[in-house]
Amino acid sequence: MLLMTFVENIFKHGINKSSSTNKIEISLLQQEEQLLFRTTNRLETSEALETSHGFGLKNLRERLYRLFGNNFELNTAQLNQTFTASLKIPLS
Repeated sequence: MLLMTFVENIFKHGINKSSSTNKIEISLLQQEEQLLFRTTNRLETSEALETSHGFGLKNLRERLYRLFGNNFELNTAQLNQTFTASLKIPLS
């Protein structure tokens, strides 16, 4: 359920239903004792993220802290028209 926030954000901010050029990338890897999850999507407008007042990522960060303390990495970045979110959590 932790990963659903990322996927929901892709469809909220990164999919234009009238476009045939939508592009998303979703990656899920196990590396040593870590789960690495990353999503990348194109933003339809540079305002898409700025005008959003959702609490998805904020709530996710709070849930992660309750589960893992400081033993997780959650990063987001917007570069030009591309938004990337990545999560690294321990498996043990």
